[in-house]
Amino acid sequence: MNNNSQLNRRNDLDWIRVLVTFFVILYHCSMFFNPFPWHVKNNVLNSTYIYTYTLLVSNWMMPIFFAVSGISTFYALQKRSAFSFLKERLLRLGLPLLFGVFILTPPQVYMERVNHQQFTGALWQFLPHYFDGFYLDIGGEGNFSFFGLHLWFLFVLLIFSFMLVPLFVRKRGDNPQKPFDLAKFMVLLLPLLIIGTILNGIANLGGWGLFFYLAIFLYGYFAFSNLNFIMFVRKTGVWTGGVSIVSTVVFMGWSLGFGIPQNGTLPSLLF
Repeated sequence: MNNNSQLNRRNDLDWIRVLVTFFVILYHCSMFFNPFPWHVKNNVLNSTYIYTYTLLVSNWMMPIFFAVSGISTFYALQKRSAFSFLKERLLRLGLPLLFGVFILTPPQVYMERVNHQQFTGALWQFLPHYFDGFYLDIGGEGNFSFFGLHLWFLFVLLIFSFMLVPLFVRKRGDNPQKPFDLAKFMVLLLPLLIIGTILNGIANLGGWGLFFYLAIFLYGYFAFSNLNFIMFVRKTGVWTGGVSIVSTVVFMGWSLGFGIPQNGTLPSLLF
């Protein structure tokens, strides 16, 4: 990429979204057949290869989406005012979210309720009950999914955008080619990542908690939009890649051999 392309369309980010979305589709298909709780389950479950795929993909798919969103936010604010940015967020995230909440989600909640023997009757009979309480968990009592059920990513990203735009506007003039201070970055953001890991059980969505996603979103904005940090990542790719492979093998071996530790315990933090 040349210097001028940094403020133009990032085709590499588009391809990352496309590839990860492909694995996300397969991930949601696997949820029907693995042992994890799900809205609708198959009669026969698989605790081997489908279970393994689910664990592997859930470990990284949503963090990648939030990191890419952080990078995209950096470039979007280089060209727009805060007002224009938030207006665009409402149109591109808010409208699809509203469509999902009121059109796509009610039939999904209905199928879950029927599958969990929580409702009997036709869809049209269930629709008036869609607004009975807030939907908070699979098998819960509330029906109204204000976050769009599987569109929760749009809901969370919209919240992050409005919450962090004052901070981002202050940093809007940052040059993506400026020197990257790795030590300063680690001091400021590494504690947030650790806190996010400790609080992973709070509002856990897609395998990770909201605080963890917030840390990854900030990483994308402040680090992965910086050319010097990208060069640093490329230079250390062999070492970090090796660590990733080893840690992934340990993660999968632990999961398959001993199961997932209970939240709030020391093993769960290490896990």
